[in-house]
Amino acid sequence: MTNPNQAFARDGAAARQYAACVVPYLLGPWIPDLISWADLQKGDRVLDLACGTGAVTRAAAAMLGSSGRVTGLDISSEMLDVAKQTLFTIVPAIQWQLGDAGSMPFVDATFDVVLCQQGLQFFTDRRLAVAEIRRVLAPRGRFVSAVWSRIENNPYYWAVAAAADRHLGEEAGRQFRSSFALGEPSEFRSALNHSVFKSVEIRTVAKRLKLPPLPELIPQHFAGTLLANLFASTAGPSRAALITDVVRRLRINEPENATVLRLEVHLALAQ
Repeated sequence: MTNPNQAFARDGAAARQYAACVVPYLLGPWIPDLISWADLQKGDRVLDLACGTGAVTRAAAAMLGSSGRVTGLDISSEMLDVAKQTLFTIVPAIQWQLGDAGSMPFVDATFDVVLCQQGLQFFTDRRLAVAEIRRVLAPRGRFVSAVWSRIENNPYYWAVAAAADRHLGEEAGRQFRSSFALGEPSEFRSALNHSVFKSVEIRTVAKRLKLPPLPELIPQHFAGTLLANLFASTAGPSRAALITDVVRRLRINEPENATVLRLEVHLALAQ
């Protein structure tokens, strides 16, 4: 659940900004799709793997109410701290757990459903993580995951990655592109098969999202990523040039206005 390059570790401020910007604008719109496909049932025991600041965890708990049990697992204590501090009144309380996808602190067959939004592509050993997911799932359990589609199908991220290459360095661009490591459906399916699940169904969901003006969104977005410290330490003219570069690549004529852009994810149901 962490990027192998620890030079870009997310601190507490970045975790809070992640919850304030990245989740509502870029990840949140797909949470209903993820939850809906999971088809949560009364009494389900649910794990939100790589839960981050807990948006999917809370959505699952809200769906189940007091009829089920929901756990959020993440490797980042900073992200979990934000998750724990977020006001939430659903009963029973969510259990927050610090841990790694490759070695989960749960006994076999603990959960009926495992959810994972935008986490699978970052696991250092995906084969091991998928085996762990299967181990903690009960018989007939299901795993529902979301990953970004190809970066070319997500023009905002494509433009930001290209601008990061130019103004922050190629390593920064690689960091952004790592989110799209499973962008091809065949790669996503391959990561899940490995003779672990009997069936894997993948669907692609695209949405046109209304985003804040780019000069406002881009600095807030960077502040919530693993590149927060690098972006903050970059000279002001270079940050301004990066924003101008993104606007130019997206051919936005009035960058001070709200922007509507198409973004696309793949959803997988593995059983």
